[in-house]
Amino acid sequence: MMHMLLPSRCTQCLRSVRSLSFIAFLLPLLVGLPRTATAQDHCDSLHITSVYYHPFFDTLLNVQCENTGTHFFSGPQFQLVSQQGDTLAHEPFEFFGIGTGQQTHHLIMDPEDALPTTPFTGSLVLFSASMEGPDTCTYEVVAEDLCSLAPCTPLNVYVYSFGSAGEPFNADFTWQVHDALHATVASGTLAISVFGEQQAFADLCLPPGQYELHMQQAAAVGVHYAFGVTQDGDVFTNNGPNAVLEPGGEAIVPFNYYMPCIDAGNAIDEVRPRAPAVQVADRMLHLASASGLVLDSFAIVDAAGHVVLTHAGRSTHATLDLSAHASGVYLVRSIAGEWPAQRFVLP
Repeated sequence: MMHMLLPSRCTQCLRSVRSLSFIAFLLPLLVGLPRTATAQDHCDSLHITSVYYHPFFDTLLNVQCENTGTHFFSGPQFQLVSQQGDTLAHEPFEFFGIGTGQQTHHLIMDPEDALPTTPFTGSLVLFSASMEGPDTCTYEVVAEDLCSLAPCTPLNVYVYSFGSAGEPFNADFTWQVHDALHATVASGTLAISVFGEQQAFADLCLPPGQYELHMQQAAAVGVHYAFGVTQDGDVFTNNGPNAVLEPGGEAIVPFNYYMPCIDAGNAIDEVRPRAPAVQVADRMLHLASASGLVLDSFAIVDAAGHVVLTHAGRSTHATLDLSAHASGVYLVRSIAGEWPAQRFVLP
């Protein structure tokens, strides 16, 4: 069973416990603080350093910002807005505030809406609270590359212990990362020496795609472990899926990595095939090549990132019976990355 576990370390300063009642407590304290900047000044002191797709979840968008002033943005919530004025993504209550320094905010996109396309032009609107009441700052976003990736983008594999039951011990683990074709693309070992809680990390880099992390412990040492994928090491800025590993056991964590960027960084001279046309009727999925070329092998991926069906292609058309699968949002994607992934809703 997959568990979404949070490592014990705080992911950002001022991380909330998602209690809106705390804002009601916090604001009266701020009233007594001196105000040293005008409204425009404090908006200008917050710099948007990047906007990009979340590395592991294609319903999230990341906003990195840095506050170079002294103004405290209380209860901040970003919204991504299109040029037409439509809200494309919004931030739930996540931080008590934005103080001096850098933060990464996670905005939620509606899984039934189309992803914001890259490069993106629109605006980011920041809603926060001030001594005078609600406060709004607007930041223009012009031709922002939401897939600004290196050919091999770094991430971390990790394991950590929930405790040692009072006895110190050493624990060794082996891990492998498999791609969508089940080929091993990275592997290694992790070692922790614990009395209480300890964690270990391995660095690797991967292109966008679909993967599985396999983790094993040969000897049944210790009590409880969790493992998974993340970025930025023990800062845990961008957490990916994780799971529990029992002592002496083996477990698997499937994960997607920058799936909306599957075509990014792969510029080639010849014209790449366009994504096929996708239609759903009577719980049957119909694909038709948009370029007249034979469809390559593709996979159907559910909202949890699991491959539920694969097809070998070999024709310009394909029809798949999805009557046995649950209703919801799915992706159809080229296994070789020959065309952008397409979303569809199975009623």
